[in-house]
Amino acid sequence: MFTDVAQAESRIAQDTQLAMGTVMAYRIWGTNAQACLEAVFGEIARLEGLFSRFDPDSEISRINRSAGRSSEAVSFTTMQMLRQALDICAECPGYFDPTIGPLVALWNIGKGSFAVPGAAKIQRALDLVDYRDLLLDPAQGTAGLRRSGQSLDLGGIAKGFAADQVMNIFQEYDVRSAYANLGGNVAAWGGRPDGFPWQVGIQHPRSTNGLIGAVAVRNGVVVTSGDYQRFVTDPQGRRFHHLLDASSGYPAATDLLSVTVAADSGVLADAYATSLFIAGKAGARRMLREHPEIEAVLVGQGGQIYVTKGLAERFQPAEGIRVKIFD
Repeated sequence: MFTDVAQAESRIAQDTQLAMGTVMAYRIWGTNAQACLEAVFGEIARLEGLFSRFDPDSEISRINRSAGRSSEAVSFTTMQMLRQALDICAECPGYFDPTIGPLVALWNIGKGSFAVPGAAKIQRALDLVDYRDLLLDPAQGTAGLRRSGQSLDLGGIAKGFAADQVMNIFQEYDVRSAYANLGGNVAAWGGRPDGFPWQVGIQHPRSTNGLIGAVAVRNGVVVTSGDYQRFVTDPQGRRFHHLLDASSGYPAATDLLSVTVAADSGVLADAYATSLFIAGKAGARRMLREHPEIEAVLVGQGGQIYVTKGLAERFQPAEGIRVKIFD
C-alpha cells in the first residue's frame, strides 16, 4: 500500500506551451499531475484570450476599441486583473501604468521595423497615458477608457497574474511539487521532489549563459526585469530596451541593469520587478522601505549585486560574485 502511494506521488507530468508571446514550461509531481497540467494549459489559454491586445476578440481589445466612447462588459477575471493593476499604480506612481499602450505601440521595440520615434510623437502618446482614465464599475461589471486613443497594455502584470492562477491550480489539484516557467516568471509550488527548496537561477544581465546566483523558493514566484531581455541598438550605438518609463515616454534611464523580485504574489513580483528597475537605486530603496514584504536582488550599472536583508539567507551567489545588503 505504501509503495502504491509513493509511486502515485512520484508521477510527473511535464510539457511546454506557447502563450502570451513566450514559451511556458511546466513540471508537476503528484497523483493528479496529468489532470493538473491539462487544467493549467486550459487556464493559460483562457487568460490569453481575455488579456491579449493582439487578439481582436479579447476583452482588453474591446476596451481599447471603445476608448472615449463607452465601457465594455468584462468577466470577473478581467475585472480582478484591472483592479489589481490600479492598486499597483497607487503603490508605484509613475513607474507602473496599464494605460501605457500608446507608447508600447509607438516604440515597437523587438520588431523588425524598430526606429526611435520623434519627440512630438512620443509626447502625443505620453499625453494619453494616465491610469486615472481607466474607469471600472465592479457593480455593473464594466471597464472603459475615458479618452479616444487610449489603450491598455498588461505586459507588466499579465504573466504575474497568470502565475497566481497557476499556483491556485497546483493547490486545487493537491500536487506536492510543481514548477512553472512562464517566459521567465517562475512559479514554484512546494519544494523539489527531494524535499529541498526550488533554486531559481538569476541570469547575469551582461552574460547570456552566466548566472549571478539563485534564490531558494517554496510556494512563491520569482520575476526578473532587465535591460537585456528585449532591446535594440541604433546605428549610433545607443541601446534601447523595452521597459518604458510612463513618466517620460522613453525607455527608462536607470542606474540598474536588472531587478529580481521574490514574493508570494505573482502580480506583486511582476509589477515590482519592473517598477523597481525603472525607479533606479534611489527610488527602489524608497519603495522597498515602504513595502518590506517585497524582497529583491538588484544589479547596478557597474555590476554590483545588491540583495534585500530578508532575502539574503535565501540567495546563493554564483562563484566570484560579491553581494551587498540593500538597505
